[in-house]
Amino acid sequence: NSSKIPNGFFKITLRRSTIGLPLKLRRVVRALGLRRLQQTVYHSQTAYIAGMILKVKEILQVINVKKIPAPEERKKRAKKGYVII
Repeated sequence: NSSKIPNGFFKITLRRSTIGLPLKLRRVVRALGLRRLQQTVYHSQTAYIAGMILKVKEILQVINVKKIPAPEERKKRAKKGYVII
């Protein structure tokens, strides 16, 4: 399949606000599943998704990952710098 890009998934994070962008570009961000700043979504690497990313590349952070982490792995926070006794 020529429309398939190898290597798994895109990890896409919204880094900048869509305020001030044309409506068409805001709809692209919504179609990617992004609603809030710092929100992260995972999409398979296809030419269609890559094209959407290229339209709004200035406000996104995109990383190639081999697999999608389990939900409990995504929610992990850093350890606190103190211990309650």
